[in-house]
Amino acid sequence: MKNISDLLGGARDPQGRLILGDPHKGCQYCGHVTTHTDDRVVAYHPGTECCIPALQNLIRWRKNERAELKHKMEIEEEQIITTGEARIETADTKYREGKAEAKLALQRDRFDEKVRSTYAPHMDELDQEIQEYQTKLEHLQAHAGV
Repeated sequence: MKNISDLLGGARDPQGRLILGDPHKGCQYCGHVTTHTDDRVVAYHPGTECCIPALQNLIRWRKNERAELKHKMEIEEEQIITTGEARIETADTKYREGKAEAKLALQRDRFDEKVRSTYAPHMDELDQEIQEYQTKLEHLQAHAGV
């Protein structure tokens, strides 16, 4: 059985560590190359938090991801409400109307739980990332005199 080093090729640095990525391909804006090393691997990749345009891209991507998640959540909630209200309106007896209302309430409770357990933590994580990138951006802008 081959190990990962054999499968990925044999490019090695002078210390014998496997080289991943291209040390000459950096950030599309400033050329910065980020390097991660450990005892067995040296990994190169273009910088992502290295300059003002790169940070602006990260902020825009995270804001877009957050907006998409919020939109998905709103669509899901609208579908629950629309379907539930349609069941209530088409109910032919008070019993079925009550049953449809109860089902809608249960679905809304489940959706609220899903928001708390799935959407909210992810949105909080995105908000935190956006804030961290914004702080780094402001720091770079202050030093650049922008």
